Amino acid sequence: MRLKSSVVAVACGIVVGVSGLISSEVGTVDLERTITGTGITAVDVQGGAAHVVLHPTTSDDVHVHLQGRATGPQDYQLVVEQTNGQLQIRVERKFRLTLMNEHEVTLDVALPQRQYQELLVATTDGHVQARDLESATASFRSEEGSLQLTRVAGTVKTATESGEQQVRLDRVTHDLELTSATGSVQLDVPRTASFQLHWLTRSGEEQVHQPIDWQPHQPFSDVQRGLIGAESGPQVAVTTKSGDLVVRPLE
Repeated sequence: MRLKSSVVAVACGIVVGVSGLISSEVGTVDLERTITGTGITAVDVQGGAAHVVLHPTTSDDVHVHLQGRATGPQDYQLVVEQTNGQLQIRVERKFRLTLMNEHEVTLDVALPQRQYQELLVATTDGHVQARDLESATASFRSEEGSLQLTRVAGTVKTATESGEQQVRLDRVTHDLELTSATGSVQLDVPRTASFQLHWLTRSGEEQVHQPIDWQPHQPFSDVQRGLIGAESGPQVAVTTKSGDLVVRPLE
């Protein structure tokens, strides 16, 4: 009898413990942080499953706002830390089993308008949007989300798995390295832009709606090389497995 009671007690304890890890509540996430932008030269944004939006502000402060609706809203944390000129912004979420896994959360980051030395942005399945930013080097990565970059100046690297990429530039003045597995890559540039296009793919197709001078294939290389514009200019390297490439004149 005692053994039976003990088994029941243990079973109840397990049920209670597991139920504490299960969440089905859908509610509002609304977290804000403001930190002085003085002395910040590098920014690292880890958005997790949240969408990330970056844009400039005329303020001297960095303002970060995480908002939306999600399962287990109380499990979200917004971490904003600054050390020796390095600003790190992280969206953290406590692990729980969920009966429903609804999340539509956006991390809005407003940065003082100036040139940075390094800008890093990464998400898992969240989309990334960035506009009117300048950094010596910038990296944007998302596993399942898409990337939309508008007037991001500097040497830029991108990487997605299945997410599409759209890059719109008023000028092509720095090297670009755009990589995607199955997502397409769209590059919108002025008709007067001049740059070297390096295109490497397994099965993707290209649509270049700009005058381009394709170069003869080099031995032992699968890279297609072409010259857009009158001068050689920076190098734009686009690599996909099956994703397509579209180059269009800026409208």
